[in-house]
Amino acid sequence: MSIFNISLFNANRDNYVYVITNTKTNKHIIFDPTDAHETLANLENLGGEVSEIFLTHRHHDHVDAVEDVKAIFPQAVVHGGSALELDIVEKHLQDNQEIEILDGLTLKTILTPGHTLDCASYLVSFDDDDSQFLFTGDSLFSMGCGGMFDGRILDEYWNSLKKIKALDDEVYIFASHEYTLANLAFILAIDPDNKKLQEFHAEILQKTQEGIPTYPTTLKIEKEFNVFLRCDDPEFKKLLGYDDTKSDVDIFGLVRHKKSHFILQ
Repeated sequence: MSIFNISLFNANRDNYVYVITNTKTNKHIIFDPTDAHETLANLENLGGEVSEIFLTHRHHDHVDAVEDVKAIFPQAVVHGGSALELDIVEKHLQDNQEIEILDGLTLKTILTPGHTLDCASYLVSFDDDDSQFLFTGDSLFSMGCGGMFDGRILDEYWNSLKKIKALDDEVYIFASHEYTLANLAFILAIDPDNKKLQEFHAEILQKTQEGIPTYPTTLKIEKEFNVFLRCDDPEFKKLLGYDDTKSDVDIFGLVRHKKSHFILQ
């Protein structure tokens, strides 16, 4: 059994903040701390100390509690991707850069511009466990992806999603918002006759009704159902009314546009 534990808590209504704890040392790293009241209350319940803070991008609902955490844990080092231009960031991480922290945890930065140009995702592995865990912020959600706030940088965003798609199918994915049910409504509007998708929707609906987080998901599940990861699939292109001559990037742009204008019934 791993000495590391991943926990999450709600903040700002639909945000998730993630904490990884080394249960032997009771040291933590935290991803995208926001909502100071919730963040500090949850850290107090955990006890111990925060050694590292990781930010996926600049938006306020991902960084608002950083200074509050630093006020209590001044030794905590704030990390961000190499394009993240915030004064609170103390160490900038390059694409594919690996660091070892928390006495047995390896973290690899994957730059994933698209939602914003400064987005980064973090691939985590533990010395005592074969599993891998990807913290994607708003770059990839369960059954969705973030809107584009720095222009329609379709090539960059699709390339970022391809980086994620290239990872192992069994990677566990933790994203920053609870949008899964709403995202599935959009997918079902595109692919209404997909029986497996209908069954998956029923599972997610039950979880949501019971107040159970829909994370982690896995890359395998996302590749099967998430339309933003299916833009290179000839069968999916056919479903949209196109043949394989339509570029993957064009399909991604089309689906992202549809999602941005989708009205949830």
